[in-house]
Amino acid sequence: MSHNTKNSLRSSLRLTSALVLCALAGIAQAAPFTYVLNRYDNNVSVVDLASNSIVSSMPAGMITPTEIAIDSDGSRAYLSSTWSTVVSVLDLKKGSLLHTISLGNSGADVALSASGDTAYAGMTSSSGPAIAVIDTATNQITRTIAISAINSSAIALHPDGSRLYSLEMRDTPNTGTVAVIDLASHTVVDCLAVGIESTDIKVSPAGTFAYVVNRDSMQANGSITVIDTRTNTVDATIPVGLRPSGLSFNPTGSQAYVTNSGDNTVSVIDTTSHAVVGLITAGNGPKHVAFNPSGSRAYVTNQLGNTMSIIDTATQRVTASVPVGRDPWGIAFVGEATGPIVNITMAPAINSPNQAQYGIAGTCTPGAVDVRIELTDGSLSIGPLTSTCSPTGQWTLSNLWPMALSPSPPSKPTVRALPALRRPPLPSILLTAPTTVATSREMYKRYPLAAFGQVCS
Repeated sequence: MSHNTKNSLRSSLRLTSALVLCALAGIAQAAPFTYVLNRYDNNVSVVDLASNSIVSSMPAGMITPTEIAIDSDGSRAYLSSTWSTVVSVLDLKKGSLLHTISLGNSGADVALSASGDTAYAGMTSSSGPAIAVIDTATNQITRTIAISAINSSAIALHPDGSRLYSLEMRDTPNTGTVAVIDLASHTVVDCLAVGIESTDIKVSPAGTFAYVVNRDSMQANGSITVIDTRTNTVDATIPVGLRPSGLSFNPTGSQAYVTNSGDNTVSVIDTTSHAVVGLITAGNGPKHVAFNPSGSRAYVTNQLGNTMSIIDTATQRVTASVPVGRDPWGIAFVGEATGPIVNITMAPAINSPNQAQYGIAGTCTPGAVDVRIELTDGSLSIGPLTSTCSPTGQWTLSNLWPMALSPSPPSKPTVRALPALRRPPLPSILLTAPTTVATSREMYKRYPLAAFGQVCS
């Protein structure tokens, strides 16, 4: 290598190292966002959580949006509603409507697979209530799964992607039923009776149990039905507040937050004991709740107050209230998974004169998320890069950065933090429990309640 070429490489390395350092230092300050669906405004408020203010809004592409699911890289959102006949697909980078998917007579809830390649949406067509299976690459319905003669009001995916849980509400006597759907065969394999006026269902991050919200407006309090997903049986019933509406598990699954719209509170449930351990005063008519990846904050939409409450989960207190649109319902979080950058190194790559080796390290929340970032220099993009958070709360990333050997300096690289990928835990409990099972189909063979191809009556 000539003397001039070596000097050029050294200069490029020094400049690129400095530029990467400046760009990476901004990751921790990059604002995370919440996306709030405003049912009466037919739009989505984008709330910057650094300033706790709305920075933009985008049309929902549908009437009365209520439910939202966002893909793992934070680029697309899928919206649905019982009062609409479509699923809207939004481009979150451009802040615009990308596509609408017709569902027939009416829609319901929407959920995304972990990979983001499949969306599931409750629907009612000419042939009856069903779950639509949507290919997100083409935005086309590839098949439908018949569920029952009653509509699906909420759906939830098992973390391992093997099962879908569809919550169905009867008109008389207003009892809820959960249809357990095997996604390999696309058939209903079990039906479980739950509570009165059931409104929401979520599966724990470990996948061992599901919680169902029962509004039960004729009683002093609503309740949560606890379903053991290994046996498809009801394990417990948890009393909560007045007219509960939605729920969400924190990232580790140690707690669940339940919004009680009738008394303006949020019940905090310990998921080990299945008992309420705290009660938080929220805004007027709390509706839905979402957590940030570390679980340090919870965000609650207040339907009657037209606000979003921000809760410090350590103190269980509301720290801020952000005005949003009219009649806010669904909410989703998008933001970085990283903590502060604590170390950056860059050096010439061994045996690769056209590349540099960089290393990045930082802090994170153990067990909750994977750290993901992306570096871009002009037309070159590196990433997404993923690092597992260590038990001590540290993460590291390293890769090769291609270097131009021309005398001109490289363009300034930019860095963005991608949304956290919550790691679906391996279903090891299924392999170690006394009733040992290896697959969902074998499990259903083990328990006589399940019969493939049935429809909940």
